[in-house]
Amino acid sequence: MKSHNTDILLYGMPSTTFLHIKHTENNLSQSSNLDSRLKLLKKFKTQERSHPSLKKYMDINRFALAMKAKILKRHDVFQKLYIEIEQRHLNYKQKLILHSPPWLIIQLKNIQKALIKMGVYRSAFR
Repeated sequence: MKSHNTDILLYGMPSTTFLHIKHTENNLSQSSNLDSRLKLLKKFKTQERSHPSLKKYMDINRFALAMKAKILKRHDVFQKLYIEIEQRHLNYKQKLILHSPPWLIIQLKNIQKALIKMGVYRSAFR
């Protein structure tokens, strides 16, 4: 079964922001294959050094992938990602979740899903 996903990318310039919506099938960002996603993140390492905003964006992606690795008990992947994340790029909630045990993260995710069903949306990114 093919999945349909939509990526929304924001491109910021000094006084302008462009919104680009890209529709793709079998989007890698939705893949459960941690190793493939880890490989994708590594492709941007050299560009991150000269673009601080890209580094911050990639750290947010590393955080999300680290949470998935922690839940799936992939400690090797979690450690690789954790080392690469600059903590200053994460907000307080993200730091708290990053250091939480997997069982708590799963419970928080279940609570979040229940709240979404009730029409209340809360995220670690706000």
